[in-house]
Amino acid sequence: MDGIKLSDDVFEQIKDFDYWELTEEQESLIDKLITDKELKEHYKNHGLCKECKRFNTDYDKYCNFVILNIFTKISKIGQVEIMSLMNLFKKHN
Repeated sequence: MDGIKLSDDVFEQIKDFDYWELTEEQESLIDKLITDKELKEHYKNHGLCKECKRFNTDYDKYCNFVILNIFTKISKIGQVEIMSLMNLFKKHN
């Protein structure tokens, strides 16, 4: 499910829905917009990633793809800081 992404048009129509508590009207719209049964059930159970429009993989606001990118950026920032500290330490020793 990580790689499957809704079109911008479909996303805009359903992005503000509370997927765990759909009204009859919203459920009807979901049925029309998401025709694949498996994807529809996944949406109703997990919702959409608020960042990238992919189907969520859990009950968070973000999918695994976005969470992985966030952690990758954080780890790169941390690596740069560690290298800077190591270089500073080497200069003073």
